[in-house]
Amino acid sequence: MKSIEAFDLRIGNIVDYSGRAFLINEIYKESVQGINIFDESDSGTIPIKEITGIRFTEKLLNKLGWHRDNGNTFKLSADRVPNSNIKNHLDIEFPYDNDGIRVWMHLKDGYGSAVYLKYLHELQNLFRALHFKEI
Repeated sequence: MKSIEAFDLRIGNIVDYSGRAFLINEIYKESVQGINIFDESDSGTIPIKEITGIRFTEKLLNKLGWHRDNGNTFKLSADRVPNSNIKNHLDIEFPYDNDGIRVWMHLKDGYGSAVYLKYLHELQNLFRALHFKEI
């Protein structure tokens, strides 16, 4: 598995460390400071080379607000759509190539494109870039 680089991460990303989900709250060149999101009393500095991305599952997509619309297409629930003037939205095709998701970006100016993602932190970063808020 390809290791994660510090420049791929931002504060607020969720990553896997030893089978547990950690929320990143500080980033250094060789390590991150994280909090175990299931046990907030468990926190510490984690070497970047020991963290991995969290792979997508249908359960994870549902928890984030995307629900199956038709076939392999997932749409963001209406109550989870950001209230903004940006009007961009993301539809997800899952599974895509059995190794991740394809995210269809529909932009307010009528343009759109697709990007292939493997890990949760990548979707978090894309969503943040389009909507200026967390998923």
